[in-house]
Amino acid sequence: MSKRQTAAGCSHVGGFLQIDHSIVRRAALLASVFFLSPLANARAEMPAPASELTSSRAVSADGLQWHDSLESGWKEAKETGRPMVIFITSEQCVYCDAMKRDTLCDESVRKRLVSRFVPIRLRPGTNNQVLSRIRISAYPTTLVAHPKGKVMTHRIGYQPVAKFHEMLSEVAPADDSIAIR
Repeated sequence: MSKRQTAAGCSHVGGFLQIDHSIVRRAALLASVFFLSPLANARAEMPAPASELTSSRAVSADGLQWHDSLESGWKEAKETGRPMVIFITSEQCVYCDAMKRDTLCDESVRKRLVSRFVPIRLRPGTNNQVLSRIRISAYPTTLVAHPKGKVMTHRIGYQPVAKFHEMLSEVAPADDSIAIR
């Protein structure tokens, strides 16, 4: 019988697909770490921004003006009293791309972010110092933080539109005032 190995740890023997169960066990372990992690709703203090970070804002494909540094976003949050939504993403992350496409491009999410929050987008490579202090375990990670720096909500992984709105409502319900001083 001919045996052919696939990239996913499966092999074809004859006409049947055989699965390498050690890979399945590892995948289950990784899934439990990410989805059952007690950090999913953790409360923590934001690290103080590094003084050498530069202020910048960029308009992305979703039409939002994202701060590309924690320092510039935090400054606006303090001035306006609005909480920060910190989206931590990576260029090589398919779940990040899906969240950008499905969730952050959604009109209701965009309107809510623009009117009630200060959007901040952090990426490895450009924000290494800040990200090392926040201790990100997976991408995407979304934090919602008070203008004084306290993290109020922490979500790991892809968040569909409804879950994203739920997360935002934990901090600023849709019918409340914008500022949370």
